[in-house]
Amino acid sequence: MTTTALKLLALALMFCDHIYEFIGGAPIWLTWLGRLSAPLFLFCMVWGVHYTHDRKHYLKGLYFWGVFMAVGDLLLAWLLPGAKTAPMNNIFVTFLLVGMVITIIEGFRGKGDRSEAKKLLWLLILAQVASIVLVPMAILGLPQIENAFVLPASVFPSLLFCEGGPIWILLGLMLYYTKENKRSLAISYLAFSLLVMAMGGFGTLQDLFYQNYQWLMVLSLPFMLCYNGEKGRGLKRLFYVFYPAHVFILCWLGSFVAFG
Repeated sequence: MTTTALKLLALALMFCDHIYEFIGGAPIWLTWLGRLSAPLFLFCMVWGVHYTHDRKHYLKGLYFWGVFMAVGDLLLAWLLPGAKTAPMNNIFVTFLLVGMVITIIEGFRGKGDRSEAKKLLWLLILAQVASIVLVPMAILGLPQIENAFVLPASVFPSLLFCEGGPIWILLGLMLYYTKENKRSLAISYLAFSLLVMAMGGFGTLQDLFYQNYQWLMVLSLPFMLCYNGEKGRGLKRLFYVFYPAHVFILCWLGSFVAFG
Protein backbone atom coordinates (compact mmCIF):
# COMPACT_ATOMS: atom_id res chain seq x y z
CA MET A 1 0.00 0.00 0.00
CA THR A 2 1.19 3.52 -0.80
CA THR A 3 1.11 6.45 1.61
CA THR A 4 -1.92 7.80 -0.25
CA ALA A 5 -3.78 4.48 0.07
CA LEU A 6 -3.06 4.36 3.81
CA LYS A 7 -4.24 7.95 4.25
CA LEU A 8 -7.47 7.31 2.33
CA LEU A 9 -8.16 4.27 4.53
CA ALA A 10 -7.39 6.30 7.66
CA LEU A 11 -9.63 9.11 6.41
CA ALA A 12 -12.60 6.75 5.95
CA LEU A 13 -12.06 5.22 9.40
CA MET A 14 -11.73 8.69 10.96
CA PHE A 15 -15.02 9.72 9.38
CA CYS A 16 -16.72 6.70 10.99
CA ASP A 17 -15.23 7.57 14.36
CA HIS A 18 -16.37 11.18 14.21
CA ILE A 19 -19.91 10.19 13.25
CA TYR A 20 -20.00 8.32 16.56
CA GLU A 21 -18.42 11.26 18.39
CA PHE A 22 -20.75 13.99 17.15
CA ILE A 23 -24.05 12.33 16.18
CA GLY A 24 -26.21 11.09 19.04
CA GLY A 25 -27.27 7.43 19.01
CA ALA A 26 -24.62 6.32 16.50
CA PRO A 27 -23.59 2.64 16.87
CA ILE A 28 -20.45 2.04 18.89
CA TRP A 29 -18.82 -0.10 16.21
CA LEU A 30 -18.14 3.13 14.31
CA THR A 31 -15.68 4.21 16.98
CA TRP A 32 -14.15 0.72 17.08
CA LEU A 33 -13.25 1.26 13.43
CA GLY A 34 -12.01 4.72 14.29
CA ARG A 35 -9.33 3.35 16.66
CA LEU A 36 -7.28 2.43 13.59
CA SER A 37 -7.32 5.90 12.08
CA ALA A 38 -4.97 8.04 14.18
CA PRO A 39 -2.14 5.45 14.25
CA LEU A 40 -2.30 5.11 10.45
CA PHE A 41 -2.20 8.88 9.99
CA LEU A 42 0.69 9.11 12.45
CA PHE A 43 2.55 6.37 10.58
CA CYS A 44 2.13 8.28 7.33
CA MET A 45 3.14 11.51 9.03
CA VAL A 46 6.49 10.15 10.28
CA TRP A 47 7.27 8.95 6.77
CA GLY A 48 6.38 12.46 5.59
CA VAL A 49 8.89 13.90 8.05
CA HIS A 50 11.46 11.43 6.75
CA TYR A 51 10.95 12.27 3.08
CA THR A 52 10.22 16.00 3.12
CA HIS A 53 12.84 18.23 1.46
CA ASP A 54 11.92 21.21 3.67
CA ARG A 55 11.35 20.18 7.28
CA LYS A 56 10.81 23.77 8.44
CA HIS A 57 8.09 24.38 5.84
CA TYR A 58 6.45 21.05 6.75
CA LEU A 59 6.29 21.97 10.44
CA LYS A 60 5.03 25.50 9.69
CA GLY A 61 2.18 23.99 7.69
CA LEU A 62 1.18 21.75 10.58
CA TYR A 63 1.31 24.74 12.94
CA PHE A 64 -0.93 26.84 10.67
CA TRP A 65 -3.55 24.09 10.37
CA GLY A 66 -3.35 23.39 14.11
CA VAL A 67 -4.18 27.00 14.97
CA PHE A 68 -6.90 27.11 12.30
CA MET A 69 -8.45 23.93 13.70
CA ALA A 70 -8.35 25.28 17.26
CA VAL A 71 -10.10 28.52 16.28
CA GLY A 72 -12.79 26.52 14.48
CA ASP A 73 -13.27 24.18 17.45
CA LEU A 74 -13.68 27.12 19.81
CA LEU A 75 -16.13 28.96 17.55
CA LEU A 76 -18.28 25.86 17.11
CA ALA A 77 -18.49 25.28 20.87
CA TRP A 78 -19.61 28.89 21.29
CA LEU A 79 -22.07 28.92 18.37
CA LEU A 80 -23.52 25.43 18.95
CA PRO A 81 -24.16 24.98 22.67
CA GLY A 82 -26.69 22.25 21.79
CA ALA A 83 -24.15 20.01 20.07
CA LYS A 84 -23.67 16.48 21.40
CA THR A 85 -20.08 17.31 22.34
CA ALA A 86 -17.76 20.27 21.97
CA PRO A 87 -15.08 19.54 19.34
CA MET A 88 -11.64 19.06 20.86
CA ASN A 89 -10.11 17.44 17.79
CA ASN A 90 -6.71 18.75 16.73
CA ILE A 91 -4.38 15.99 15.60
CA PHE A 92 -2.39 18.62 13.69
CA VAL A 93 -0.81 19.76 16.96
CA THR A 94 0.11 16.20 17.93
CA PHE A 95 1.75 15.71 14.53
CA LEU A 96 3.57 19.03 14.87
CA LEU A 97 4.98 18.08 18.26
CA VAL A 98 6.13 14.69 16.99
CA GLY A 99 7.86 16.42 14.06
CA MET A 100 9.49 18.96 16.36
CA VAL A 101 10.83 16.35 18.77
CA ILE A 102 12.18 14.22 15.90
CA THR A 103 13.92 17.26 14.39
CA ILE A 104 15.45 18.21 17.75
CA ILE A 105 16.72 14.68 18.38
CA GLU A 106 18.22 14.40 14.92
CA GLY A 107 19.90 17.80 15.23
CA PHE A 108 21.63 16.86 18.47
CA ARG A 109 22.60 13.44 17.10
CA GLY A 110 24.35 15.03 14.13
CA LYS A 111 21.76 14.04 11.55
CA GLY A 112 20.46 17.57 11.11
CA ASP A 113 21.25 21.22 11.71
CA ARG A 114 22.32 21.47 15.36
CA SER A 115 21.76 25.23 15.60
CA GLU A 116 18.23 24.88 14.22
CA ALA A 117 17.60 22.03 16.67
CA LYS A 118 18.65 24.29 19.56
CA LYS A 119 16.28 27.03 18.41
CA LEU A 120 13.46 24.54 18.04
CA LEU A 121 14.17 23.12 21.51
CA TRP A 122 13.90 26.59 23.04
CA LEU A 123 10.65 27.22 21.15
CA LEU A 124 9.30 23.91 22.43
CA ILE A 125 10.27 24.72 26.02
CA LEU A 126 8.76 28.22 25.85
CA ALA A 127 5.57 26.78 24.34
CA GLN A 128 5.25 24.37 27.27
CA VAL A 129 5.70 27.14 29.82
CA ALA A 130 3.16 29.37 28.06
CA SER A 131 0.60 26.60 27.68
CA ILE A 132 0.92 25.54 31.32
CA VAL A 133 0.09 29.14 32.32
CA LEU A 134 -2.54 29.95 29.68
CA VAL A 135 -4.52 26.69 29.51
CA PRO A 136 -5.75 26.91 33.16
CA MET A 137 -6.51 30.60 32.62
CA ALA A 138 -8.64 29.76 29.58
CA ILE A 139 -10.49 27.01 31.44
CA LEU A 140 -11.20 29.25 34.45
CA GLY A 141 -11.93 32.34 32.36
CA LEU A 142 -14.38 30.61 30.00
CA PRO A 143 -16.03 27.90 32.14
CA GLN A 144 -19.08 27.89 29.88
CA ILE A 145 -17.01 26.73 26.90
CA GLU A 146 -16.00 23.11 27.37
CA ASN A 147 -13.07 23.22 24.93
CA ALA A 148 -11.61 26.61 25.93
CA PHE A 149 -8.20 25.01 26.49
CA VAL A 150 -7.83 24.04 22.82
CA LEU A 151 -6.74 27.45 21.51
CA PRO A 152 -3.86 28.21 23.93
CA ALA A 153 -2.76 24.55 23.73
CA SER A 154 -2.50 24.94 19.94
CA VAL A 155 -1.05 28.44 19.61
CA PHE A 156 1.56 27.23 22.11
CA PRO A 157 1.76 23.55 21.14
CA SER A 158 1.39 21.61 24.37
CA LEU A 159 2.85 18.19 25.06
CA LEU A 160 0.44 17.79 27.97
CA PHE A 161 -2.77 19.02 26.34
CA CYS A 162 -2.38 17.87 22.72
CA GLU A 163 -4.81 15.30 21.36
CA GLY A 164 -3.75 11.89 22.68
CA GLY A 165 -1.40 13.43 25.24
CA PRO A 166 2.32 12.69 25.78
CA ILE A 167 1.88 8.98 25.13
CA TRP A 168 0.99 9.71 21.49
CA ILE A 169 4.19 11.73 21.12
CA LEU A 170 5.98 8.62 22.35
CA LEU A 171 4.08 6.53 19.80
CA GLY A 172 5.11 8.92 17.02
CA LEU A 173 8.78 8.62 18.00
CA MET A 174 8.49 4.85 18.19
CA LEU A 175 6.94 4.67 14.72
CA TYR A 176 9.62 6.97 13.30
CA TYR A 177 12.55 4.94 14.62
CA THR A 178 11.09 1.51 13.73
CA LYS A 179 9.44 2.39 10.42
CA GLU A 180 12.17 0.84 8.26
CA ASN A 181 12.30 -2.46 10.17
CA LYS A 182 9.00 -4.31 10.00
CA ARG A 183 9.94 -6.75 12.75
CA SER A 184 10.86 -3.96 15.18
CA LEU A 185 7.76 -2.03 14.14
CA ALA A 186 5.49 -5.01 14.82
CA ILE A 187 7.01 -5.86 18.20
CA SER A 188 7.06 -2.28 19.49
CA TYR A 189 3.56 -1.49 18.22
CA LEU A 190 2.10 -4.65 19.75
CA ALA A 191 3.79 -3.76 23.05
CA PHE A 192 2.44 -0.21 22.88
CA SER A 193 -1.10 -1.46 22.21
CA LEU A 194 -0.80 -3.82 25.17
CA LEU A 195 0.36 -0.90 27.32
CA VAL A 196 -2.67 1.11 26.22
CA MET A 197 -4.91 -1.81 27.16
CA ALA A 198 -3.26 -2.10 30.58
CA MET A 199 -3.56 1.65 31.22
CA GLY A 200 -7.28 1.46 30.53
CA GLY A 201 -7.71 -1.54 32.82
CA PHE A 202 -8.34 -5.02 31.49
CA GLY A 203 -11.69 -5.54 33.24
CA THR A 204 -14.25 -7.80 31.63
CA LEU A 205 -14.54 -8.66 27.94
CA GLN A 206 -17.47 -6.25 27.76
CA ASP A 207 -15.32 -3.48 29.26
CA LEU A 208 -12.71 -4.00 26.54
CA PHE A 209 -15.28 -3.30 23.83
CA TYR A 210 -17.60 -0.79 25.46
CA GLN A 211 -15.34 1.31 27.69
CA ASN A 212 -11.59 0.75 27.27
CA TYR A 213 -11.49 0.00 23.57
CA GLN A 214 -8.50 2.11 22.51
CA TRP A 215 -6.46 -1.12 22.33
CA LEU A 216 -8.28 -1.87 19.07
CA MET A 217 -5.66 0.39 17.51
CA VAL A 218 -3.58 -2.79 17.25
CA LEU A 219 -5.64 -3.71 14.17
CA SER A 220 -3.92 -0.95 12.19
CA LEU A 221 -0.61 -2.84 12.34
CA PRO A 222 -1.26 -5.13 9.33
CA PHE A 223 -1.88 -2.08 7.16
CA MET A 224 1.37 -0.46 8.32
CA LEU A 225 3.23 -3.65 7.46
CA CYS A 226 1.71 -3.51 3.96
CA TYR A 227 3.32 -0.13 3.26
CA ASN A 228 5.49 -0.39 0.16
CA GLY A 229 7.52 2.79 0.62
CA GLU A 230 5.82 4.64 -2.23
CA LYS A 231 4.00 7.96 -1.98
CA GLY A 232 1.17 7.35 -4.43
CA ARG A 233 -0.83 10.26 -5.80
CA GLY A 234 -0.26 12.41 -2.73
CA LEU A 235 -3.59 14.30 -2.44
CA LYS A 236 -2.02 16.43 0.30
CA ARG A 237 -4.59 19.21 0.15
CA LEU A 238 -7.47 16.74 0.46
CA PHE A 239 -6.28 15.51 3.85
CA TYR A 240 -5.50 18.95 5.25
CA VAL A 241 -8.90 20.33 4.22
CA PHE A 242 -11.09 17.29 4.88
CA TYR A 243 -10.07 16.95 8.52
CA PRO A 244 -11.38 20.30 9.80
CA ALA A 245 -14.24 20.40 7.27
CA HIS A 246 -15.81 17.09 8.26
CA VAL A 247 -15.37 17.75 12.01
CA PHE A 248 -17.08 21.13 11.73
CA ILE A 249 -19.94 19.76 9.59
CA LEU A 250 -20.55 16.71 11.79
CA CYS A 251 -20.53 18.84 14.93
CA TRP A 252 -23.09 21.16 13.34
CA LEU A 253 -25.26 18.22 12.23
CA GLY A 254 -25.04 16.70 15.70
CA SER A 255 -26.66 19.79 17.21
CA PHE A 256 -30.02 18.83 15.63
CA VAL A 257 -29.70 15.31 14.17
CA ALA A 258 -29.48 11.93 15.92
CA PHE A 259 -29.73 8.24 15.06
CA GLY A 260 -32.86 6.38 16.02
